[in-house]
Amino acid sequence: ECISCALGRALQGGEPALAFDRVRQITSDARARAKADGRIVQFSMVSTLQRLDDDMLGFCRDHEIALSTSIDGPAALHDRHRQRPAGGAFEATLQALDRARKFVGADGIAAIATITGDSINHPEEVVDTYVEAGFRSIFVRPVAPYGFARRHAGLAPSTQDFIAFYRRALDRCIAHSLAGRPIEEAYAAI
Repeated sequence: ECISCALGRALQGGEPALAFDRVRQITSDARARAKADGRIVQFSMVSTLQRLDDDMLGFCRDHEIALSTSIDGPAALHDRHRQRPAGGAFEATLQALDRARKFVGADGIAAIATITGDSINHPEEVVDTYVEAGFRSIFVRPVAPYGFARRHAGLAPSTQDFIAFYRRALDRCIAHSLAGRPIEEAYAAI
């Protein structure tokens, strides 16, 4: 039985690396409370990974904090969704991913593909990006109407369009798996 920490077991919202002292505090407090209650607590942290230094990554490894990031597809799509002042969000994410894997291992990091109207016609490219980045799982979801996405009306695909995208993405996962490059789609795995 898991006990929820103050943030629902997921450390997210903005960039947790910018307030990593709070990540340390929440983790410590929740583990102490869970131990006192005879429960188990698990953590995941949503991050761009780009601001996590060696000390932070070591803490995540030592405290079994699963990491999650966003990769929205090939560079052009990802960079359009995840803009950085200096550009190159996709490359920065891949570099940070490689660094983080050295600490927490390949299975210690998951990624989510946020599907928008501009990515709806590219399910094969989105899945291929995950395979090329070394993931064995992909979680595709339509953009949710909160946070920055609220400011961009019409960003979310229609339900029909997302279902068509999902079917093609799942077919691509199956094709990769049959070709010896196994990758699961998270909804299908559930």
